[in-house]
Amino acid sequence: MIIGSFILTEQEQQFACEHHQLIYGFLNRHGLPESDYYGAAALGYLRAVHRYMDSVELKRFSFSTVAYRAMSQSVSRYRRSLSRQTGAGNTLSMDTGGIDAAPLHCGISAAERAAYEELEEALLLHALIQRLSPGQAEVVRLRLQGYGIQEIARRQAVGEKKIRSLLRQIRKIFWEVCRQ
Repeated sequence: MIIGSFILTEQEQQFACEHHQLIYGFLNRHGLPESDYYGAAALGYLRAVHRYMDSVELKRFSFSTVAYRAMSQSVSRYRRSLSRQTGAGNTLSMDTGGIDAAPLHCGISAAERAAYEELEEALLLHALIQRLSPGQAEVVRLRLQGYGIQEIARRQAVGEKKIRSLLRQIRKIFWEVCRQ
């Protein structure tokens, strides 16, 4: 699973699933509505999983401590980006007003747009991975790392037809997730 600029290993994904309730605990503890802050907290949480599993130094702390700190930072960054969008006085043209106006992202900076798109991609991948079988998730991981169908088939010790079939299934699930 790709999160921002890193990929979660299968072990990290398993660890993330086992401790997923920390996200809800964090949101409840801070009185943050899931509908508004789950994505930001989840992004911080997944970054914490990656860092915790990768760092010997962090193991001296409990994972919940590391995760809460990362979620807090992620939610703070999200809040700052929201305040910059509303507080900075971004101007939208009155000439494009109404329901058929240009997309709202036209009124935000490139950095804010990139941060929003990164979060959106991470959330979409998270939702997709939750619906995939372990085999399908591994194919996605390998494709995102740049492996071709032949290479994946060799690594998985299966035929190319099987990989193509898995990719069709993955695409179908992906579109279902996008429609939600």
